[in-house]
Amino acid sequence: MGFTPTELPLEKATPEGRQLAATLFQPESPAAPAPRQLIILMHGWGADSQDLLPLAPLLAQDNPQRVVVVPDAPDICSTNPFGRQWFELASPDLSSDMIAQACSDAVPTIHQMLDSLAERYRLPASEMVLGGFSQGGMVALSAGLSYSASLGGIFCLSGGWLTPDQTLTQNTDLPVFLAHGEADPVVPISMMKNSETALMARGFAPQCLLRPSLPHSIDEPVIDGLANFIAKAC
Repeated sequence: MGFTPTELPLEKATPEGRQLAATLFQPESPAAPAPRQLIILMHGWGADSQDLLPLAPLLAQDNPQRVVVVPDAPDICSTNPFGRQWFELASPDLSSDMIAQACSDAVPTIHQMLDSLAERYRLPASEMVLGGFSQGGMVALSAGLSYSASLGGIFCLSGGWLTPDQTLTQNTDLPVFLAHGEADPVVPISMMKNSETALMARGFAPQCLLRPSLPHSIDEPVIDGLANFIAKAC
C-alpha cells in the first residue's frame, strides 16, 4: 500500500492565531479505513517539514490506519530564511536558562497543534505519538510531558529534555524513546544521557538507543528502533 503526501493546514494552531502548515502522509486508497493512530514528526532548527518527509512512509509501515503528520515550525529561522524554527537559539549553550525558557515558550503552540489534530481526526491523545529530531525532539519532550491528555508516546532523536523542572501531566508509564549519535558535534551525547537520568528521576523508564560513530543525523538502526517503538506505543 502506498502513501501520498498531502498539504494539511492546521487552522488556529498557534496561540497567536497564526496558521501552522503540515504535510500529511496517508493511504492512497480512497477506501482506506479512518485513521486510528497519528504520528507527529517535528523537524530540527533551520530545516522544515521537507527534511523529514522521507521518514514518513517508513514510520507508517503500510499501516492503513496510521497517519504521519510532518508540520512546519511557525517561525522563520533567524539565521536561515529558507528554514524554520520552533524557538530561537538565543544562546550557544543548550543547557542555559535562556534556551530552556525559549523552549517553554514554544510549548503552547505544540499543545494547540495536538488539540487541532485530535479534533480533526476525532482521536484521543492516547492514539497520538509526538516526537521529532534535534530541536523538534526537544520541544516534543517539553510539550508532550506537559500536555493535558495522556499521549500514546513521545520520542526525541538527537535532542534532549531542556525543561526537567517543569510541571508534568503524563503518567510515568508513558512510553518514551531517546536516540542519539555518540559522535554528534551539534547536540552532545551528554544531553541525551542527562535527559535519561532526569526522566528516570521523575519516574519514567525511557527506552534509549546510542549509535556509535553517528553524527547529528538519523541512520537505519534509529529508524528501525523508532518504528518498533511506535508499533508498540499505542
